[in-house]
Parts: sequence; C-alpha cells; structure tokens
Amino acid sequence: MKNKKLLNLVLTFYVIILEIFSLKTVAYCEQLPCKPTSHGPVRIEGHQLMEDFDKDGAYETFIIKGLGYSPYPIGRYPFDWGENIFDNEEILRRDFQILQEMHANIMRIWKGNPDFYNSAEDKIELTKKTFVLADEYGLKIIPGFWVRYDLDLRNKDTRAKLCNQFKDLVLKFKDCPALLFWAIGNEQNYHNGNNSGWYSLVNEMARIAYETEGDTYHPVAVVNGEINNINNPNLGTTDAQMNYLDIWGVNAYRGYSFGNLFRDFANKSAKPIWISEFGIDAWDNELGREDESTQAEWDVNLFQEAFNADVCIGATLMSYVDEWWKPQGWKNPSTHDASDGFRLAGATPDNFLNEEYWGIVALEKNDSIIDGAKPRQVYYVLKDKFGQIDHRYSKLEGLK
Repeated sequence: MKNKKLLNLVLTFYVIILEIFSLKTVAYCEQLPCKPTSHGPVRIEGHQLMEDFDKDGAYETFIIKGLGYSPYPIGRYPFDWGENIFDNEEILRRDFQILQEMHANIMRIWKGNPDFYNSAEDKIELTKKTFVLADEYGLKIIPGFWVRYDLDLRNKDTRAKLCNQFKDLVLKFKDCPALLFWAIGNEQNYHNGNNSGWYSLVNEMARIAYETEGDTYHPVAVVNGEINNINNPNLGTTDAQMNYLDIWGVNAYRGYSFGNLFRDFANKSAKPIWISEFGIDAWDNELGREDESTQAEWDVNLFQEAFNADVCIGATLMSYVDEWWKPQGWKNPSTHDASDGFRLAGATPDNFLNEEYWGIVALEKNDSIIDGAKPRQVYYVLKDKFGQIDHRYSKLEGLK
C-alpha cells in the first residue's frame, strides 16, 4: 500500500513537471522569433505591412487597395485559352491602365505557378512580363501559389513536390520590384485542407521562402476560408506552430459588414490579417438585373471597415473583371449567365452569389481580339475613395 501511494505521488509530481515545462516551452516559442525582421523592400512590423520600395532605409506603412485579377477573355476558360493571359501585353496594358487610374495598388493573382502535374493544357502562369508591366504602371502583385484540391497533403512525395514547386516560384520572381508578398493556397480548409497536414505544409513552405530569399525575404501569407481553424493547437495553427507564416489571408463573405471579424481575429493571432476576398456581385436575382449602386455601396463600406481595422493590412476585392467561364464545368463561356452561382444567406442583398458578375469592370464583346472593358459604378466610387489616400497611409486617419 505504501509503495502504491509513493508511486502515485511520483507520477503526480512527474505530470506537474511536464505541464510546467510544456507551458514554459510554448511561452518561450511564442516570444522567440523564428526569423528576424526582413531588410528587404517589404516587411511586417506588428500588425502593419511596411515598405521601403525606394531603398532609402525608411520604412512606411503600406495599405492594400487591391483587386483579385483573373482576366479570362469572353469565350475562353482556364484550359481552353490558346496562350498565357499573363504574357499577353495587350490584355495587361488594357487592365493596368484602368487600375492605375483607379488609384489601386495591388493585384492578387490566384494562380501564379504551373499545374502540379505540369499539364500541357494548363498554360496559365505568371511571367516576368506581368511584373515588369505592373511596375511600369506603379502596381504591385501578390502572386498566388495554387494548390489543387485533389491532392493528399499528408503524402510525403506530394508535399516534397509542392515545396519544390513553391521554391521555383520564389526563385523566379523574388527580385521583381513589383512583388509585394507570397500567398499560398485558396480556401484549402473548405476542401481537403481542414487538417494539420495542410497547415504544417504551409509553414514549411513559408520556411523555404525565408531560407531561399535570406535577410531580404518577402512575407508569406496563406489564404484561409474565413477565420476558421486559426489558433487551433490540434490543427497546428497557433502563432507558435505557424512560426514562419507572416500574414493570415482571409476570404470573408459576411454581407454589408464584416461584423466582429477583426475583433475575433485579434483574439486568435498576433499576426496581421489581409482580407484576400470579399464583396458582392453586380447582379440582383430579385430585381432580375444588375444593381450597380448597391454593389458600390456594399463594397465601399467593406473596404472602409478593412482600412480602419488596426489588425488589417488592407483588402483585395472580388474581383477586377467578370468571369464568363464560371462556375461549374466551364459551360457556355461565351454567355453571360446570371443563373450560375450558389446561395449564401446574408452574403449579398439577394442571398445569391452570381459567379459571372463579380467584376467592378464588365467585359464587352467587340470586333477586336481583345474584349472591351467597361467600369461599373463601384469602380468610380472606389476611384474617388482610393484617391483620398496614398499607399503610404496612416491608419490613424482612416478612410472616411
């Protein structure tokens, strides 16, 4: 009996010691930076994105005034475009001029990398021409590293291949002046990435980017569906576990307001948040027509909330231009179909997301090989708002 009591005491003491050591270790990891502050043109300081594009050593706050950019021509879809749209100077100049006049400063590009399987059909990937022309127009790029939804993200060989492909992307574009930061994935947690395998892979890829670029590294973001899974130790998403990740990108479709998103996020992470997708489409199913004024009102209000949130580095609106090829099966890419989409209660005035009408710019068929581009009302309202602030902007002033 005495030996049993003694054994229980020893075991209890051992468990207490382990718990104390674990707590101290976590606290130490949270306090210990895994990588130093970057000395490159872009870096993170607390909740702010800082830039030194002119390389004078004086970093200033950068606020993202951006759009998602995927300019597929009418009648084409991703695997049916005979050439790479990101190497087509006429398309790029058409759009970059419109964005420059709008006072936008960022394009988020969902897929900058070749297909995982190196498919001969998939020719869409970023090129140096995109970056060179963006720099000419005073624009910056957030290149996305697309991760397919049908991959086994726990498979050792798959993970190694993804890491190598991401490293190739970093090596290819790391010295481009128009580069802002890297973005990994898109809503993977809604598909096959709702697990620790996905998030550990993201952290590994972020580590590779840092080691590849060195002291002048660009920040790395992951694009998450909402703030789901953030700060979940079972999924490996605490700040200590995601110690090479710099920014949480969040796609959020909550309606007219983000609500408590920024407050709730701040309780989960000390990293900054970037609203990587948001907004509403231009088509109202209840009215049976486009409602440009409501699209403008909702999008501008959401931008204002993002700009004025202390933890947010800015936002990229969904999206620059209508995508006629969406959503399922890439059917009828030559038809602007208002029925293509899905219901999402509260996200839009009509509770329906019309996938082919998201653009702040509408495409128009014409006699030219390159489609016409007609800005909607939201474009002009945002142009006025964006013109009120420089990209180097004090959050304390806000956007009124």
